[in-house]
Amino acid sequence: MSESAYITLVDQSKHQTITLKEIEEILEMYQLICQKTGAQLGWDYHSSSFPYNVEEIQLENTSFLLLRGNNEKYSYILMGVQTNLSNEDKNCVIQITLPNGYTQGDKNKAIEFSKYITTQVEGELILFNKRKMYFYKR
Repeated sequence: MSESAYITLVDQSKHQTITLKEIEEILEMYQLICQKTGAQLGWDYHSSSFPYNVEEIQLENTSFLLLRGNNEKYSYILMGVQTNLSNEDKNCVIQITLPNGYTQGDKNKAIEFSKYITTQVEGELILFNKRKMYFYKR
C-alpha cells in the first residue's frame, strides 16, 4: 500500500511556491553535502546516502520526480508539487510518495529527504505516520 508525506509551504516559508526543478536542485545540494562528508571521512558516503537516480516523468498530465533505486535495497520514491486550492490560503504542497512495493530502505530515505527539503524551504512536514514537524519560525 502506498504512503505519502506532505511538505506545506506556509506564510513564514522561504518560498511561497516551488517547482520540480527547485526540488531537484535541493536534492543536488544534498548530494553535494554528502560527497563532501564522504571526502572528509575518506569513504564513498555518497553512494550510501543517495542510492537513487533522479528522473522527471509524466503521469496523467502531471510531472513528478522519480527517484529510482540503484540497488536491491531501494525501489522508488515519487515527488510532486501541487497547489492546494481547497483552502483559502492556496498553499503549495510537496508530496513525497512511496508507491506499492517500496522497501524499508525507501521509507527511511524518504523520511530523511523530506526532513532535509523541509528545512531548506522552512515549511511544515506531515510525515508518513501523520505526525507534524515544523521547520519554520513560529
